[in-house]
Amino acid sequence: MYLGDHLPGQPVKFPWSTNAKTGGSIARSVAGSLRVYKGGSTTEFTTGIVDTPNFDSVTGLQYGTLDTTDAFYVAHEDYSIALIGAIIDGETVNAILACFSILNRGTYVLMYPGVVSSVTSLGMVIAGIGLPSNRLRNRQIYSGYGASIAGNYAVIATHTLSSGSASVTFTQAPDAAFAVGDRVLVM
Repeated sequence: MYLGDHLPGQPVKFPWSTNAKTGGSIARSVAGSLRVYKGGSTTEFTTGIVDTPNFDSVTGLQYGTLDTTDAFYVAHEDYSIALIGAIIDGETVNAILACFSILNRGTYVLMYPGVVSSVTSLGMVIAGIGLPSNRLRNRQIYSGYGASIAGNYAVIATHTLSSGSASVTFTQAPDAAFAVGDRVLVM
């Protein structure tokens, strides 16, 4: 099951079910573990995964949530969610439950994620962005995605790229101030 293309830091939620050999709903007698794999790597990641068996007290309904704020989750990658070592109806089950991506599907708008590392009244430095010259001018910067904070945006007037960071100035001051640590998206 493909869960869609997500923004960096956005939680990924996925329902799934467990069934007996005859098809009826059944609980897992051994929960097993949920793991996430990035791209084609065999390196597994288990931090920030919430597994809710028998969701809403309904036998066989399972619900999972991934916190994608960890540095493991990066833009322009695909991810697989696997169930490993569960026992369902007496059988050991290892299965891919779902797949998702982070900013890795075709779009007409190129998006670049980063994190604010310093701020001035009319600009900021965004860590994690490295692009050829003249690629950011007149693009918009958005913050607040994947979080409970209010969104903010500004239009880039000028920029300088250096060592994986972009130092940008705005065409005018944003309505609300950006802050160090804000996750931003340049579009």
